[in-house]
Amino acid sequence: MTSNSHLTDANRAKTARATADVLKALEELVAEGSVVNIHAVHRRAGVARGFIYGNPELAAMIRSQEHEPRLRQPPALAARSSDASLRTRLADALDRIRDLSAECNELREQNSTLLAANRDLRQRRPG
Repeated sequence: MTSNSHLTDANRAKTARATADVLKALEELVAEGSVVNIHAVHRRAGVARGFIYGNPELAAMIRSQEHEPRLRQPPALAARSSDASLRTRLADALDRIRDLSAECNELREQNSTLLAANRDLRQRRPG
């Protein structure tokens, strides 16, 4: 063995772990139906994007999954919302939108009044 063989072995082990992490991340993202691209895989795997780009086989595997349709698993029966629940949430959201629109209109009027007052004060100031 040469004096650098332990470094070479350590580098190979690190590369193998990173490759396994990338493959696991890719598998998880596909299974979840999440967005699959190099950025998403590198974030999930905790590896540098350069590692993926530097490994053409891994990059090709990820790219091959980018455009494939991914089916989401249907939610568990208990987690599904009832129609009545969805209608209630929609009504609440519409009420909130109505309230925020009214508040926005009031703030616009206040802003207009303040801008006019500011303009008047500037015109009165001796210059």
